[in-house]
Amino acid sequence: MPQESPNNLSQGEATLLTLLRNSVKRLALQESAGAESPESDIKVDDEIKTLERDGLREKYARIKNLHQIRKVYLGLLFILTMIWLVTVVVFVSFAGFGYRGFKLADSVIIAFITSTTVSVIGLFHFAAKWLFPARRRK
Repeated sequence: MPQESPNNLSQGEATLLTLLRNSVKRLALQESAGAESPESDIKVDDEIKTLERDGLREKYARIKNLHQIRKVYLGLLFILTMIWLVTVVVFVSFAGFGYRGFKLADSVIIAFITSTTVSVIGLFHFAAKWLFPARRRK
């Protein structure tokens, strides 16, 4: 009789765990030549617990690694955005105050500010979706 899978496993992981449990039980039954003994049940339970523990360790390592990657990319995205916005402020200031004869047409300044704003908002939208993914519904 398969045990119920924990709520934090996906459907594929739960199916794989069930298949592993069944194959371990089948192997234990084959070894005991049809005679059910308490020793074979203990072996099966120990192997199932070992498989579950190893699976949880791998899942934890994967989540920890992904967290580290996300922290690095979030910092890089913040630096890129700050450089981008400072560049926009500098160019608009130069054009507005006519620094050393620097002039841009009004339409060019409007297009520059608009496209930059849209790009920054888009970057943060995709970064936020990646950093904070929506939980899957079961």
